[in-house]
Amino acid sequence: MSDKKGVIETLNEYMVQVFDKNKDGVVTLKEFMSIFPNYAVGIAILFVDLLVLVAEYRVWDFGFTVTGNPYKAIGFVLVSAVPFYLGQVFWLYPRATFIQKGISIAFIATSLYTSFQFGAADLTQKYDINSIYTFMLELTAGYIVGTLIYIVIDPTIKANRAKVVAQDNANFEAELQIIARQVLASIKKTMESQKQIAQDFGQAEAENALNMVRGKKMEKGNQQPQRVFANDANQGTNSTKNTGENERGEQKGETDRPNPNGR
Repeated sequence: MSDKKGVIETLNEYMVQVFDKNKDGVVTLKEFMSIFPNYAVGIAILFVDLLVLVAEYRVWDFGFTVTGNPYKAIGFVLVSAVPFYLGQVFWLYPRATFIQKGISIAFIATSLYTSFQFGAADLTQKYDINSIYTFMLELTAGYIVGTLIYIVIDPTIKANRAKVVAQDNANFEAELQIIARQVLASIKKTMESQKQIAQDFGQAEAENALNMVRGKKMEKGNQQPQRVFANDANQGTNSTKNTGENERGEQKGETDRPNPNGR
């Protein structure tokens, strides 16, 4: 005989290990039912989800009656059932804030109300198509906005956003420092060149040359050579004037001198 156990034998041993409370090797109905209270909450959630899933068939049927298209009818299910299950996921999120939990409750409540409205309209056959389309558009926009708010206010998203902003600020500061270093290096090079020019040609000549290149007028202190030339010109004019006066004086003296011929 083979030592390998069959599936039934293995499952029987597993059931005995899990449900046999008194360890007598026999699982009674009382022992089997005693395990369910420990999972009461999970069973309740599963029960509600199953009821909603079954009810969504009526919602789909109503959408098909209104649109006449089975694929368009899926849109009715999307605004009715999907937010219900999504709200449960939102609620179970361990880092959910008070506002996020409020959004999850709003999703679940709105989804149940939508399913009730579509189911009632399907049973009574009393509805306004334009009102239904408007209602669906408003639900779609509301669910999208609610989901975006849920994402934006999430603590993890805020922390990641703060991290990205801090890293970007650090990178920007590093870029500014690189630019500042380049500017200072250029200024240093310019100052060294200006210093070398001043050593070779003198400070005054260097300043005059820079002013000429920049298109600026020379300062008064640097216009002394022009004043010297002007003084030389004035002295030349005065010298010429004095020479002319001396010549006129000599001519006048010769005129006043007595003529030896008595004339």
